[in-house]
Amino acid sequence: MTRYRIAVCDDEPSELEDIVQSVKRYDVHGDFDIENYTDGAVLLSDLQLKKNFFDLLLLDIEMPSNGFQYQVAEDRRSSFLA
Repeated sequence: MTRYRIAVCDDEPSELEDIVQSVKRYDVHGDFDIENYTDGAVLLSDLQLKKNFFDLLLLDIEMPSNGFQYQVAEDRRSSFLA
């Protein structure tokens, strides 16, 4: 049986729980492993250090210092300098 790893990242605990519950409703075969993050920088660090891999990322894009905005900006800056 294939397992699917899903990361859910939201800085609002109630929103995070709502999203997780929505995802669980689709997990009719029990194939989803869901990991919660309230800090985008922690998720980004885990991904960069290869501590975790995920098949799907569900992200709140409006988080203070979420790490992903910084990484996108750095990637764009690096591509212009290369």
